[in-house]
Amino acid sequence: MATPIVLVTVCNIRLAERHATVVARALGILGRATINPVGSDVLPHDNMYPEGRFYSRTIEIELAH
Repeated sequence: MATPIVLVTVCNIRLAERHATVVARALGILGRATINPVGSDVLPHDNMYPEGRFYSRTIEIELAH
């Protein structure tokens, strides 16, 4: 049986993947984009303050040609 922290991590990654898929679909690049969900494993901002938690809920898009 998985520990609660493992379940939370898995849920966060699945949620990140769903968010990225919705954005890719909205941009019309679904199927041509690589989706790399990271969940809460990689935090772009400090999670200690509300502002950091707000800005950590981002989808980063990297364009390459």
